[in-house]
Amino acid sequence: MKDRSHDEAMAEQLFADPDYAAEILGVVRTDGDKAELAILLRQIARAFQKEGKVVCQMLKDSHSQLD
Repeated sequence: MKDRSHDEAMAEQLFADPDYAAEILGVVRTDGDKAELAILLRQIARAFQKEGKVVCQMLKDSHSQLD
C-alpha cells in the first residue's frame, strides 16, 4: 500500500463528501484558530482544485478571518 500524506487523505474525504467539507469549515471558522483554518483551507483547495471558482470564493470569504 502506498503511503499518503494527511492532507491527501483529508482532500479525498472532503471531495467525497462536500456537505462534510462545508460543515467542518463552518465549525473551524467559528471555533478554530488561525492555524486550523489555514490548514483546512489548504486541504479544501486541494480537494476541489478542479472546481476553482467555488474554492476561490470560499478562500476569499475565509481569508478575511486570518487577518
